[in-house]
Amino acid sequence: MKGADSVPDPSPTADPPRSKARTYRMARSATVARRRGWAVAGVALVVLAVATYTIATSGPLTHGYSPPGPGSSIVVQFGTPTTEAMTCAEGGTAYVETIPWLNSSGPVWTAGVSVIVFEITDGDFIGDPGVVANASPTVPCAGTPPPYSGLWYAVLLAPNSTTVLAFTDDAHWTAVTPGPSNVQVPNGSSLLLVTQRSLAESGRGLEVTGLSNSIPVRGSVTL
Repeated sequence: MKGADSVPDPSPTADPPRSKARTYRMARSATVARRRGWAVAGVALVVLAVATYTIATSGPLTHGYSPPGPGSSIVVQFGTPTTEAMTCAEGGTAYVETIPWLNSSGPVWTAGVSVIVFEITDGDFIGDPGVVANASPTVPCAGTPPPYSGLWYAVLLAPNSTTVLAFTDDAHWTAVTPGPSNVQVPNGSSLLLVTQRSLAESGRGLEVTGLSNSIPVRGSVTL
């Protein structure tokens, strides 16, 4: 008796070949995905570059004051400060930092403008509480120097080398001789910073800031 014929295993069925249209659609989808990835990466690089440029060019705020942009304020240009020691009229030695007031982009009146001395690294103000501005029309230190090394006062020297005004935090601007305390600062004037100890190359700076005829005033220099 013959045995039952064995049934051969069916051959594996091969996947049907892809149509050209399907192959094209899949390739196009892959290309679009790659292009979208490139676009996202490109946008990310642009954002990173803009952020880096902004941080590099903006610089840190130096002393709690963010000056307005050019065109919306009066900018004061200072020259390079010079320092000399002088004997005061009533004894003692003072150091006088002379800061040339080269020019300003608009008229600066003293009534609304203050003089600030600050630490460049952290922006802290160097105050002058209770200091007396001992100035005369011809001598910036006509009395005694400030009693402590951290104290200072400022003197406005006209282009003809006459002392016009003195400045302290407490008294603001005062006339050295009888006259107004609100004067327009002529180009070619100088600010004199009178101290007991020189502030030159000590990491300090001087700034004028405030308003002149309701227009912001800004200008600073490293001592």
